[in-house]
Amino acid sequence: MKLFSLKNKSFAINNIGFVFDTHGDIAKALEYYHQSLKIDGQIKDTLEMATGICNMAFVLTGQGEIKKRSNITINV
Repeated sequence: MKLFSLKNKSFAINNIGFVFDTHGDIAKALEYYHQSLKIDGQIKDTLEMATGICNMAFVLTGQGEIKKRSNITINV
């Protein structure tokens, strides 16, 4: 049951990040995407980790922070 609960929590947090992203609050979006990514790492959900990394890279690319993209996986 804990795994299911953590997957749902990660999914919800990722969606909150998306809302902040679409409203232009990039710092908050990245904060929530990173929280979701950490949970996905804890439960070893590699598919959702890849999604989280892509979300963060997309936001950073949009902000011109291309060099920061390569650090995402290091900080998981």
